[in-house]
Amino acid sequence: APSMKALGNCALAVGFTMAAASGTFFGLSQSSWSATACEIGGSFCDRPSLLLVPILATLAWGFMLKRQE
Repeated sequence: APSMKALGNCALAVGFTMAAASGTFFGLSQSSWSATACEIGGSFCDRPSLLLVPILATLAWGFMLKRQE
């Protein structure tokens, strides 16, 4: 069974990947590709700060798991 620290590392990797993907999405929504990005992203174009909610939750979970041992 994987340790809590290894699971925390995986959660942090997912969180940072989500942060990079949302940064890319936000950058695309501000550029000439905004029609395509907003077609895919929907309401996130109106409120891009909503992308922070799952990212911060995942990162907090990862840091919490890493502190378990």
